Amino acid sequence: MKRILSVLILVVLVFSLASCGDDSVPDGMKLASDTSIVDYSLFVPESWIIDYQEGYSMAHVSDADQSSVIVMQWNMSDAYGNFDAWFEEFSSQLELSFSDITFLTENEGDLLGGDQTPAKAYVYTASLANTGIYYKYKTVAAFHGGSVYVMTFTFIQDEGEGTLTYSSFDNSQETMEQIINNFRFN
Repeated sequence: MKRILSVLILVVLVFSLASCGDDSVPDGMKLASDTSIVDYSLFVPESWIIDYQEGYSMAHVSDADQSSVIVMQWNMSDAYGNFDAWFEEFSSQLELSFSDITFLTENEGDLLGGDQTPAKAYVYTASLANTGIYYKYKTVAAFHGGSVYVMTFTFIQDEGEGTLTYSSFDNSQETMEQIINNFRFN
């Protein structure tokens, strides 16, 4: 009887430890998504401020630095059979809200998260509703389970006149990669 009880305890312990591995938070980060609502885990640096966790997830660096990340999930239609078709629709929606959009890069072969889901990244600048204030964005899109997941990083242009510069974007490459690499589908 003791042997059966010992085996049962061992089995329960093994399954408990195995399930804990999926919920672990990477060192120096915190969970920024409500996994009871969304089917992904977004992790951001511990110092970041979480803004929203219902239906989509959003966090920003600090009160002084409004650089942010947002993750949204859209149900795919038949029209979104590939990244190009999705991005054509996405960019047409951007043009409704933004002016002076300039697409800088488009990267095939990117990966999203620990499960290495194929993704495509787009970097672009735009002015919000003709305000004259420019932002630089990095959007990473991935298809998973009948949906497209869109992670967008937002950075405001540096103050001052002249050419558009985005030092916070340039200085955040490592943080963006950390967030992208630690993203998980649940």
